Amino acid sequence: PGSDFDELDQALKELRDLDSKKGTDLECTEVEVSRPSPRVHSSLTAVSETEVLLFGGEYYDGKKVQVFNDLLRYSGGQGAKGAKGSWTKLVSPSGPKARSSHQAAFYKGHLLLFGGEFTSPSMSKFSHYGDTWALALNPQGKGGRWVEVANKGSPPSPRSGHRATVCSGKWFIFGGFFDNGKEVKYYNDLYYCDLAAAVSTQVCKWEKVPRPSPQAPWPQPRSGCGLSAQGQHIYLCGGFSRPSGVGGSEEDESSGTSHWDFWRFDIKSRQWEVLDLLTPQHSPSLRVGFGMSGLGAEGLVMFGGVKDNPQGDSLKSEFKEDFHVFEASTQTWKELTLQPLNPSAPQP
Repeated sequence: PGSDFDELDQALKELRDLDSKKGTDLECTEVEVSRPSPRVHSSLTAVSETEVLLFGGEYYDGKKVQVFNDLLRYSGGQGAKGAKGSWTKLVSPSGPKARSSHQAAFYKGHLLLFGGEFTSPSMSKFSHYGDTWALALNPQGKGGRWVEVANKGSPPSPRSGHRATVCSGKWFIFGGFFDNGKEVKYYNDLYYCDLAAAVSTQVCKWEKVPRPSPQAPWPQPRSGCGLSAQGQHIYLCGGFSRPSGVGGSEEDESSGTSHWDFWRFDIKSRQWEVLDLLTPQHSPSLRVGFGMSGLGAEGLVMFGGVKDNPQGDSLKSEFKEDFHVFEASTQTWKELTLQPLNPSAPQP
């Protein structure tokens, strides 16, 4: 155990030393790149109809894990037929440290990051972050500038695997987990901050949503759930948790619980309500690691995920490629059949 912590401390020290040599100028320059390197647990945030920003993540080569802190922008083809998109890398002398399993949001020209984890090369130990960063994109186009945002009020504790969404100008963060090497703790707390104030003052004044009573409906602790805003509500679906003291990957179901429930939070009343809408006939089947996003006033969309099925002494992973829509007006799930734009083109 001592060598594991030494390995983690050394990796974090190298990151601190690198930052000290880079200086304090956080301005980003933008250079063209071919494409991002392979990775998981990064954030991918839409900034316009044709652009997304990718930050961080991690890659395991079978021996060691590498954690990233690079920021890349994908610019689409502006809707022109046959036009191809391109990747650029926003290079800064400093900024957020390498991390994965963080959360990001975009608000009025700013990319915001909270939390995440740094994993030791052998993946035996983790260091969790509780910091908040904002990148102000240059309104003229290329580049931007990082600034660390001060956390005030009642901020979330350091964590990873949490989920976040923007609703009515507020940034909501739910759940996640913390692993200190001795035990693992999963959370079901809910926090929010005002984004307009955060980007203008560089201070996030966090508030924790209190549970009205011990008997009031409230989701169980979990990480890796779906969390999306729709109108004046926030929807939560699924997730994964382990008993206290049991570590491991959040996708590995061998010693944990895969939650498959569906909740709605009313931001006015600040109350959770469980929705009995996940039935085998009319909803997605149990899974973790899926993508879920809001559709404005229409509802929600869900895609993919994985389900680990016991097979003897091991697990067999069943990867999903189905696409589901939750209609807010009818409060029902529907599965959509996707058709290729060009049926003759090779399919992934």
